[in-house]
Amino acid sequence: MNPSNQYDILIVGAGLAGATLACALKPSGLNIAVLDRNPLPQPPQGDYELRVSSLNRGSERILRQINAWQHIDDTRAYEYKKVEVCQENSTSTLTFNCADVGEPYMGRMIENANVVQALIRQAGTNRNNSIINGITITDLSLNEDYATLFTNQGEMHARLLVGADGPRSIIRKMAGFDEVQGFYGQQCIVGTIHFDGDHRQTAWQKFLSTGPLGILPLAPGYCSLAWSCENEFAIERLNESQAQFKESLEFALGGHLGQIIDAPERISYPLSHMHPQRYVTHRLALIGDAAHTIHPLAGLGANLGITDAAVLAKVITEKITLNQADPGQYDLLRGYERWRKPLNQVYLSTMSALNMLFSEKLSAFSQLRSAGLRLADKITPAKRLLMRRAMGLDADMPSLQHRDESP
Repeated sequence: MNPSNQYDILIVGAGLAGATLACALKPSGLNIAVLDRNPLPQPPQGDYELRVSSLNRGSERILRQINAWQHIDDTRAYEYKKVEVCQENSTSTLTFNCADVGEPYMGRMIENANVVQALIRQAGTNRNNSIINGITITDLSLNEDYATLFTNQGEMHARLLVGADGPRSIIRKMAGFDEVQGFYGQQCIVGTIHFDGDHRQTAWQKFLSTGPLGILPLAPGYCSLAWSCENEFAIERLNESQAQFKESLEFALGGHLGQIIDAPERISYPLSHMHPQRYVTHRLALIGDAAHTIHPLAGLGANLGITDAAVLAKVITEKITLNQADPGQYDLLRGYERWRKPLNQVYLSTMSALNMLFSEKLSAFSQLRSAGLRLADKITPAKRLLMRRAMGLDADMPSLQHRDESP
């Protein structure tokens, strides 16, 4: 720990976004502390963990550029090559295939702990980084020259404070950022499914009358479940015995995975969307889930957070390299906000609209959706454009060039 508690940047939250930022800032030479209330994650072993993310090619590229991918357990990072979208009681299917855009795979399914421990290990190789756990924040203040955090481990000062502390961000709340928030009336049930069929390295999204059901390949014979459904329906599924839940799940899947062998532990969390009116102010910036929450039906949340971190690091590092700029200056931070906020808003609005469209139960809407899926599947240029954007291969992605390739 820096004995004077004086830093260039304080990052609150050692999750995907915060740890990515700490790694990506290495070329800046700035003195950084990453703060978190929880212990450091350990590499996952044994059964798959419930918190799983779909990392697209853009996010993987960022993690490779900041030299964090070398610490990831590749045996628990599963490539998927296709995405199939359908709805119940319809034969229409919209298929995205990596081969259509000349890529070997679309992304990887990977446990969050696998990614975070890799990022923390890489962040620890930078002598300018401090990782401090067991932190409780009681207050913060911002003035012209620096930000101050009041914690259970004393006061900490920095030229820039970054809130990367998740959807219920204490930093966002204490800074008084106004936000637009809404609730979908849904919960997402997550768990791991063991089955005797073949997922063909395909992620599968089925729109049911109760909400979208996502099946995400983890390994041969294993998938991650992300079942977004109406609150009452979700509570019924959570209260079922294991045998009852397997029966409900097999009915919803319609035999898509063959017979389910096991679907043991399952949890749920309420679904909402949140977007603050601003991401930055003088001496403070928000990234990741602290800056936006999105419906999980397309699996974009982790990727948006990693990209936020990469963009903020790029903006800061380029300015610092050119003229020794102050990383907490409002004008500098506005460059990050102008880059990320409009793009994130597009994703948030699109996912909310799709969820609303596919949740409508009227039969006329069902016929319209079925026709829409058939039409969309045939418009090849539009499909390719959507795929490249969803895979993080579009021109809006930042490029981080780190010279130090050592572990």
